[in-house]
Amino acid sequence: MSFYRGYFELRLGNFSKNLLRGNFTYKFNNLVFSIVLNVSMTKIVETKTADLDNGSFTLTASSAAPTQATLKDNATWNTTALFTGYTEYASRPMEETMIVILIIISAYFSIVAICYQFKHGQANVKWTNRLCTICAVMLLTQSCWFVIEVMNRNNVTDATCKAYVAVSLILLTFNKSFVYLVLWIRQYTFFKNPRLAQNASRTLFVISYITLAGILILPLCTLSFHLAMTSYATPVGCVSKYEGAAVALRLANPVTYMLFALCQVVLLGLVLHPIVGHLRRNNGDGSKIQQVVMRLCACTVICVTTDIGFLVFVSMIPKWASNSFLPVVYSFNAVINTAALYVSFTDAMERFVPCYTRPKNGGEANENITQNETGRTVA
Repeated sequence: MSFYRGYFELRLGNFSKNLLRGNFTYKFNNLVFSIVLNVSMTKIVETKTADLDNGSFTLTASSAAPTQATLKDNATWNTTALFTGYTEYASRPMEETMIVILIIISAYFSIVAICYQFKHGQANVKWTNRLCTICAVMLLTQSCWFVIEVMNRNNVTDATCKAYVAVSLILLTFNKSFVYLVLWIRQYTFFKNPRLAQNASRTLFVISYITLAGILILPLCTLSFHLAMTSYATPVGCVSKYEGAAVALRLANPVTYMLFALCQVVLLGLVLHPIVGHLRRNNGDGSKIQQVVMRLCACTVICVTTDIGFLVFVSMIPKWASNSFLPVVYSFNAVINTAALYVSFTDAMERFVPCYTRPKNGGEANENITQNETGRTVA
């Protein structure tokens, strides 16, 4: 049995008479602790923090003393990688600002993507472009969804947290999967182009299809692992942990993340391979197809490096970050990926500025560079 000391401070502004009597007892035994709190006061209007040796939690004081049901054990609060054991006050203003920025950017992406669809007609827009629109709309939904937990922490319930975590994970997972699915489709079409087909081989096609399987399956595995966690509402917001047999899944998460990172690197190699071979043979002829492939290479490099960079950032969680900070940061990663995906198209200006009209003979590379034997555009 170990004993912990806590402190409780009270400030009542300009009131001249205060009556405060606090009695704290902290007992930790088999991950269960009890708090006995007797307070006599007129009103408490500030949030105070009680520190434990292995972390801290935030008490939102009110005229009624908190109950043990409200204060879940610290072991529950400190089991997810998104929660660092520190009060959320330090990063909360930053989170709210980041969420507002996310909503504005994602709303603009969604509007311009939908305008592009209608401007060119549904029949003339390829389904890779529709996937780009879906990514933008999911990003907007995800950004608005953060408001439920981050900006309304003190009123969330266990049921709300379960819904919040589930929807957030689903949106994050499918957004990333669709981005890399579009990148895979576009690199695959390069090998179908007559000018680049000589760079292709059966081995490359096998590697390409294995990469596609990883892009589709690994995020779903990671999603199922995270959904197996149990979510709770606490004074610091929603937190999650593995319980029972699901604890074994904690070891599987790093494996799926590493495998997906490997798929990203392989995809980058598949994108770079045709353009490198083309440049070696033609000494940088500046052709239209070269412009398209170079754009896609730059986009893929940005997506892969930012995704891996954010994974490294996760391993170095700042002490002042709350349990809601990292999901918001991941959304900025999704913003970068979506923007890079738009830039990879040669008509990027038209995609970002709906009122812009590209000159018919403006010299920009034609996006429909890949055709099958019948002449029908396949990407």
